[in-house]
Amino acid sequence: MAAAFPLNPHPNSTSNRHPLLETSRLSVTSKWQIQPISQSTIQELRQLKKQLQNIRAHHDKVQAEVVGKLRRGVPIQQGVLTARLVTRHCRYLSAKALCPLLGAAEVERLRDQVEPSVSHSVEISETD
Repeated sequence: MAAAFPLNPHPNSTSNRHPLLETSRLSVTSKWQIQPISQSTIQELRQLKKQLQNIRAHHDKVQAEVVGKLRRGVPIQQGVLTARLVTRHCRYLSAKALCPLLGAAEVERLRDQVEPSVSHSVEISETD
């Protein structure tokens, strides 16, 4: 299964670990000058993102199949591995869920008191 989506290490890496698990790979040419991000690094990131999407889709498909079978009580073949169905109950306090309970004004007042979460991602596109 893993062979279908190999995650090859970076060609210049001396580590057996995947490059995304390594510490910084920035090339520093002097104390104050950092080399620009190379096209090969951006291309590698783009390819890894595509591989990750494929792996995630495959994982979700296989997991849904196993969950469905476990819910129906299908037995697991004898061997060194086993699996069990774990059910978690979560409550998401979204504005959509809270507005009918508290009113839009109260939800907005509460929202204004909470700092937003900040996340970063990289968007890769072709240059013009």
